[in-house]
Amino acid sequence: MTSTIEIADVVKNVLRDAPLLATLSREERTALAAKAEVRHAARGERLFREGDLSREVLFVASGRIQCCHHCDGPREWVSAVIRPIGFVGLVDVVDGSARDGCAQALEATTVVSIPAADIAALIAGDHTFAAHVAKVLAQELRATQHMC
Repeated sequence: MTSTIEIADVVKNVLRDAPLLATLSREERTALAAKAEVRHAARGERLFREGDLSREVLFVASGRIQCCHHCDGPREWVSAVIRPIGFVGLVDVVDGSARDGCAQALEATTVVSIPAADIAALIAGDHTFAAHVAKVLAQELRATQHMC
């Protein structure tokens, strides 16, 4: 069983170390921490499926998540493997669409879930954060184009 103190430390460490959140103030991080949820996923467990509503951005605290497309068909395309302090689900929050792929734990994994509405509010209200998010998404797009 995980104690409340250990959960608070996991959230604090992820919010402090995640590059996506680098431009946020201590107060903004504290506000996110108050709404964050820690979840544990077993190896092979799906964190979300293609078509699900986007309700959160997931930050990996430990373990690894595989992001893939066409998850329920005979073939799937792995678009990324997310490691600690990485994230998944931001694109869906930015454009408000349903999940366009799935996320599955490659091993026992702990994630910190930040509600989509809170990330969207930060993007809308903090121009520095919004510009940072745009830069991060552009870097991901370039990396994906390079893979193709």
